[in-house]
Amino acid sequence: RPKKHELISLINLHNPTILAISETWLRPGSRLRVPGFSCLRDDRSDGYAGSAVFLRHSLPYTQIALPSHSQQINAVAVRTLDISFVSLYIPHPSSSIIPELQAILSSLPSPIIAMGDFNTHHTMWGCHASDGF
Repeated sequence: RPKKHELISLINLHNPTILAISETWLRPGSRLRVPGFSCLRDDRSDGYAGSAVFLRHSLPYTQIALPSHSQQINAVAVRTLDISFVSLYIPHPSSSIIPELQAILSSLPSPIIAMGDFNTHHTMWGCHASDGF
């Protein structure tokens, strides 16, 4: 079910400058416009998963080209305020994607803020157990 209205309500409530969205469930070429924001996305051709970064129109930014990656990771990155921001979605974390993730992160200028849904668990976050990932 589309949640654009919920997204706009949260934006109006919290007034963010930059935000990341995971599991966008958009296909390439589909539209997602949020008033006052630019949107950069990494969509899958089947419309599942996906990742996006929204930035206020007033914020200058540069999109960062990322190394090719499989459909096991969705990633989009921008540079603004002398910081690299990357939105990641990892639907099924496993040790097999670590080299891909390292390639993405090492391609970004420091400092880096990584945002997104990693589908991992850790006792520091209140989970009963930690993933091996």
